[in-house]
Amino acid sequence: MMSNRATLTPPSAPRSTWGIYWSGDHDAAAAALPNLIYGLRAGYATANLPDKPALAYALSRTLWAAGSTLMHLRHNDTASAATRWAVRLAAESNDPWMHATVQGSLAWQLMVSGRYTESLRLTDRAAASIEPDGSAPASHLSAYGSLLMQSGNAAARAGNRAAAHDYLDAAAEVAQRVGEDRNDYSTTFGPSLIAMQAADVHIALGDYDRAVRAAATMPNQGAALPTMAGCRHLADRALAHLRLGQPENALPLVATAVQSSPNWAKHQQLPKVVTRELLHTTKQRSPVLRNLATTLGVS
Repeated sequence: MMSNRATLTPPSAPRSTWGIYWSGDHDAAAAALPNLIYGLRAGYATANLPDKPALAYALSRTLWAAGSTLMHLRHNDTASAATRWAVRLAAESNDPWMHATVQGSLAWQLMVSGRYTESLRLTDRAAASIEPDGSAPASHLSAYGSLLMQSGNAAARAGNRAAAHDYLDAAAEVAQRVGEDRNDYSTTFGPSLIAMQAADVHIALGDYDRAVRAAATMPNQGAALPTMAGCRHLADRALAHLRLGQPENALPLVATAVQSSPNWAKHQQLPKVVTRELLHTTKQRSPVLRNLATTLGVS
């Protein structure tokens, strides 16, 4: 039988934690995760063999959320340990798409840490393990497409322009097959994600005009994106406009991003970089810019 502690952990708890994560409130996610992990770990340790895969799945998703949260809070080593544990548990969950997607999150962490070659190698291997055939369901395509997009991000940051464009084109083709914005395995994929990540890839390559054009293809003004992803996209757009010498376009974008999720913004460098540059490049500092600088602690 499962432990009493495990029965107190509702099946929806990992999903709820991911909801907090995607809202951008990483402090709240960090506060909720330890007890949830403890309960699921106890249940997994004492479960009968037939119950193991389901508990491995739930614990893997929760550790994955913890690793992603910790990366945003700049606890990189702990984040890596949590996510690697999540990868091992996902292998026990009898869901290869889940296993591949968690590896994509670990690849994102490697990319953020500047380990682009390792990141790209991991996503390539994970994508190859679930490469779909013509009859694949949308959730399978979504998992595969998100891995291709992560490879494109890593290639762009490594300065490999041709590879970045190839991955971006391949991911866009998968998104066309999916045909809609989806959220599978706590990961967004679809036309909106392609527009967002295309802009990010072009910014990483220094192609700011192309980034602005890519952002203009966003369906429904990004309504399908989770709050945190939408905020990141706004900050990306602000940076692109700033690099193009258009601070008047950059300011409202970064201000909206910060207003939409102040907790997300306080842990991110990008909105602070944009705000700092606006302070240096704008002769007349508007109340909006002054308030933004105060909120982010930028001088």
